[in-house]
Amino acid sequence: MSYQVQAEAPHSCHGVVLVEAIVSAGLLVVLIAGLGRLMVMSSAAGRSAADETTALFLAVQKIEQLRGLRWAYDQNGHEVSDFTTALSADPPGADGRGLLPSPPESLDRNIPGYVDFVDRQSRWLGGSSLPPKAAFVRRWSIRRLDAANEGLLVLQVVVMQVSVAARFGGTESLRPGDPGVVWLTALKGRR
Repeated sequence: MSYQVQAEAPHSCHGVVLVEAIVSAGLLVVLIAGLGRLMVMSSAAGRSAADETTALFLAVQKIEQLRGLRWAYDQNGHEVSDFTTALSADPPGADGRGLLPSPPESLDRNIPGYVDFVDRQSRWLGGSSLPPKAAFVRRWSIRRLDAANEGLLVLQVVVMQVSVAARFGGTESLRPGDPGVVWLTALKGRR
């Protein structure tokens, strides 16, 4: 038995390796770009969540300030109410509107006495005009539930970023559920 060995012509695999390297590099670029985009989206979502948490904190803070104002009956059954505390000041002053009913558009526009401005660190900045470092606008509304039940107040607070507030304030009214707006409502009864 004899075996014959045929010599094959040597072939080059350099072209195949080059194609594989180019494809691998392309996949790597796509993966890195995707991860970069994911990181940007994650960072934006984190900032948005932090802003929403701050807005919620600011809304709760204002509701509690409003609820803390005196709205009661004295021992003789006479109404005793706070109609002078200025809650658009820090600390609250004595030259304000207290629990007086607010104008109907106080949630839609910046109305002195029913608005204040806060920075990103939740520091109060003022209540009369928009300061340059303001990050949030906080507006509130006070109204009686109905004419028959004058002992019950409806307190509403909306907090939004300054950029969101710029969208509202013309002819468009705020509504619960508007994006970028935290809205809280509470009732306060006379005691």
